[in-house]
Amino acid sequence: MGSGNPLKARKKLELIDYYYFEGKGNVPPLYWQQKPLLKKAVNNAEVYSEDIQAASLNFQKLNEIGNFPFLTIIFTDQYPEYKDENILIASPRTEAKMLEKDIITLQFRRKLADSTQVWIIDVLSSGLLDLKPSSKKGSIVLQELQGELTDDELKAFFMIVNKVNSLTPEKLDKLLSDVKGLSTQFFTMNTKSDAPFVPLYFQEEKSFWYLVLRKQTLI
Repeated sequence: MGSGNPLKARKKLELIDYYYFEGKGNVPPLYWQQKPLLKKAVNNAEVYSEDIQAASLNFQKLNEIGNFPFLTIIFTDQYPEYKDENILIASPRTEAKMLEKDIITLQFRRKLADSTQVWIIDVLSSGLLDLKPSSKKGSIVLQELQGELTDDELKAFFMIVNKVNSLTPEKLDKLLSDVKGLSTQFFTMNTKSDAPFVPLYFQEEKSFWYLVLRKQTLI
């Protein structure tokens, strides 16, 4: 049995098994199947599988990125693929890199809960994992970022975005501006404009000082 909360204790009796899960927030989904599941901890996730090999997948990118909100991952062919904020059910044949993208995508959905701009989530998850975006606009936006930022700036931007708790297009522009040292409204313009794509432009913010001279008439 698996749940969207961490498993704290289990006791197997003659007629019934007891499972104790503990967490905060809304009651998470529960998953049960008759065939036993093996359990393994990976980063901040609990991985359940019928096969020890599937449960031992190497999530290299997730380990490099750091902790993410708790998630239960279940590898099985006995239930259709499923994703929500707390639990992810996938085929045992799913590649680790694609599963990593699903996990990071769920994480960015939490951060962009009020956003309908799916391409932003596509850009952030793909950029963080060095994968190709699945959407056309996501591909164009990521290429634009790669063309205007150095490798170090791009890496720094995605790592900072991954660490913040919540995101909006305006906040993404602020983070991007801080990394580049120049101002931009790239994400905001691409969410508000009717055009399919607005190119990435940076502009330097300048401060102006004015000297006011007052002429006095002597009598």
